[in-house]
Order: sequence, then structure tokens, then C-alpha cells
Amino acid sequence: MIFFMIALLIYIVLNICVIRHMENWLACCHTLFRRPFAKVVYILFYTLLASGPVIALLLPASDFQIALAKFSNYWMGVFIYILLALLVAKLVVLILKIFGKMPRRASKDYKQLCRIGGLTLLPLIAGISIYGAVHTGTIKTKEYQITIHKQAGELSGLRIGLISDLHLGYSVGKRDVEKVVRQLNSANLDLICIAGDIYDNDYDTIDHPEEISRLFSGLQSTYGTFACYGNHDISEKLLGGFTFEDKGRELRDPRVDKMLEDGGITILNDEVRLIERSFYLAGRLDASKTGVSGLKQKTITEFTKTLEPDKPILVMEHQPGDLANEAEANVDLSMAGHTHNGQIFPINLLIKLFWKNPYGLYENGDFHSVVTSGVGTWGPHMRVGTNSEVVIIDVTFSE
Repeated sequence: MIFFMIALLIYIVLNICVIRHMENWLACCHTLFRRPFAKVVYILFYTLLASGPVIALLLPASDFQIALAKFSNYWMGVFIYILLALLVAKLVVLILKIFGKMPRRASKDYKQLCRIGGLTLLPLIAGISIYGAVHTGTIKTKEYQITIHKQAGELSGLRIGLISDLHLGYSVGKRDVEKVVRQLNSANLDLICIAGDIYDNDYDTIDHPEEISRLFSGLQSTYGTFACYGNHDISEKLLGGFTFEDKGRELRDPRVDKMLEDGGITILNDEVRLIERSFYLAGRLDASKTGVSGLKQKTITEFTKTLEPDKPILVMEHQPGDLANEAEANVDLSMAGHTHNGQIFPINLLIKLFWKNPYGLYENGDFHSVVTSGVGTWGPHMRVGTNSEVVIIDVTFSE
């Protein structure tokens, strides 16, 4: 609750800042916007837009609440680019002041600069936001080739399909799953792995879960489809993508287990399978939220200490935060998601500061890590500078 109050306070302060700058810009554009009635109208309109995420958080579940939450996911992306546009404007003003070129406030030159600045940034915000919202619907295929220096029985190689971060619910639905299934089935796979964040904290927002089960059951591979869970695969409230802990409800909805099992997906909750007596596949519980009361994620050593070290060990997990320990524990391939590769600019430039492998292929000796940017979106339903994707990993086994 304390985190929620702090986040809400910051959000309110930032929106007040936006309103003040909007008021100044509109007043520079036309004298009409200086009138009290006009001010009330546009401030009220903006406040309604900005209040959407909070109202959706507080409302009980309903069709209206779901629709408002979906709209709010777009709004949060727009809001981020409004803040970035204001930051750019502030930097321009600072540069003009440094060089003594900033016109005096209330002068004609100031109003002209204000008008031009706003009319330049506004279509830029709209263009980036529309592109980001549309681009989420395009699911790319990314391919990697790796060599594992171990024998896997009679297998010379393995073709793996990796997806993560479906975030089924507010922003991702049946049509997106149809695209994913189509792309995976066209790749002639031996194994399919789903690395967590399958739904977005609220099962009741999933678009026709029985239809999604049917689509999952159509996935085709030699050895089947396996999944592990992520930090969003529990029942919690969302505000702009962020969850707020409720100690009584930090549990996974059992209906998700059923949806996956009905779809022919094997769930690995800190479990290991020996497949075809040739290679191991381990599925780890989420490092931060296991979805089961009192249960913590096993260490990677607990997984590997009983395994035959000469057989390939593949690990499927949601968060790629344990790579150093996995490399030491004789893991050959770690597959994860969670990071979304930053999802939107400029976060995609900053994500490298927080993860050893924020995205793509990372190799350390005989250890390989593949992190996917995921299929769905977290918070803002936009992708700018990143792609929604299905990953294909071609593994070659060789001494």
C-alpha cells in the first residue's frame, strides 16, 4: 500500500506538471483558451484521460472496467511520450537561455516559439504512439544457432521454439495466440518452451480461455510443449503494468493451470524432465513470485546435482537473473523472457544496465543464454524500438 501511495503521488504530480504546460501552450495559441470556461473544459478532459488507470484499478471487475483498463494501457504509453516531449522542450529552453536567445515571457516571440514547439511535438507524440500501438500486432521470428558440446543420445540437433510474456488479458487475446501458433507450427520444431508471464494477473480478462486452450492444443512439435510461470502469473491488481501486493491474493489462479493442461501443455514448477533419455529440460518457478504460498524457487544446484553431467541440460525460466550460477552448475542453455528488451524507447537503451543478458544470445564458454523480448506487452500496449517475437533456437550437439 505504501508503494501504491508513492506511485500515485508521483503520477499526480507529473500530470499537474503536464496540465500547467498544456495551459501555457494553449494560451499562446489562442486567447480563447485563456477564458475560464475553456480552461475548465480542457483540464477536465485531460484529467479524465489521466484518471483512467486509477479508476480501472479501483473499479470492481466488469466489461466497463476491462475496457477502461485496455484503454489505459494505451494512455500510459502516450503519457510517457508526453513527458519525453516536455523534457525535450525544457532542454531547448535551457539551450536558448545559455546562448541568450530565449525571448521574454509574454512577448510575441515567446508566444510564437511556444506555438511552434507545441505544434511540432504534438504530431510527433501522436505519430510515435500510433506506430507503437500498431507495431505490437506484428510478431517477428528471431533465429539463433548454438552448439552444445555434449552428446544427446542419437540426436544430432534440436530445433526449439521459445516464446514468453504472452500477458493474456487486457492487451493480448485470441488473435495474437493464433499468430503465434501459426508461426511456431510453420517452423518444424522438436520442442516448444513458454517462459512465463502467460497471463496478466487477472484470469477473468482473458479473451475466451477455452478457445485459447484449443489453439494451444494445436501446437505441433516432436517432444511437446512445456511451460513455466512468471511474476505476472498471479492474481494481483495492476496500475500501469505495476502490481501491488495483496498478501491474501499472491497466488496463481488455478484456472490458468487448467487452461494450459487442456491445451496439452506440460507445466514444470521447479521440475526436470529427461526427454527421450537424451537431454534434460528444467522449468524453474519465478524468482520473485512463485504463485504458491510459502514456496520459494529452488537453487540451480538443487536441480543439477542429481543429473547426469554428460547429458545436455536446458533450463526454462522467466527472469534471466541467475546466469552466473547456471553457468557454474553445468547448464548448457538457459531460456528466458521478462525484460521485453525494454519494450519502448528509450527504456530499451537503459535495460542493459540491469541485466547481464537483457535480450538476445549471450555466451560464456559452454554456457548459452537466450532471452526473448516476448510476444505481449507490459503496461503500455506499445512497442517502439523493439519487436514482439517468436524465437527459434537451432541446437547442434557435438563433442
